[in-house]
Amino acid sequence: MKAGESVSVEGSVVFLTRYRVSIACPTTTGGGGHEGETESSQIHRLQRPEGGAPRVNVDGAFCLETGDAGLGVVVRDDAGQPLLMASRRIFHCRDAEEAEALACLEGVRMSSRWLDRDVVLESDCSSVIKMLVEKGPNRSLVAPIILDMERESSCLKSVEFVKVGREQNKMAHELAQVAR
Repeated sequence: MKAGESVSVEGSVVFLTRYRVSIACPTTTGGGGHEGETESSQIHRLQRPEGGAPRVNVDGAFCLETGDAGLGVVVRDDAGQPLLMASRRIFHCRDAEEAEALACLEGVRMSSRWLDRDVVLESDCSSVIKMLVEKGPNRSLVAPIILDMERESSCLKSVEFVKVGREQNKMAHELAQVAR
């Protein structure tokens, strides 16, 4: 797809259906496994949520050259099946960390509006997850977004913020790329 082209609804449905099937099957990674494992023996599967809590995978995408950004959110049930998906273009984004923080905020907002139970929010951005887990003064540039997330998450029974690897966040990543 070239810049400026739009994607049809039918094309999006075909893409998401094929993508859902592809992530349901084991995939190999390009490194980061245990010592002694070959690249082809490293298999990652989406983890089933513990205790029935839905998992909310979020990802932000940012292009430094253009300032274009997007976010993707996938809410999965305890069997790993998608319940909700969303993507959105972000205008006037400063950097990748802001895009990731806005993706987390969108995930919390979707959860507070659609789910009435405990939630596990997963992101591959360690700096944003660290800010959400650690309490105390925050003087970062994304501090207002973190405060918004704390307010929004008060509407949920409970929310756990977890850092995951990119291989476990592929669908949210693809949605963010498409939105950008």
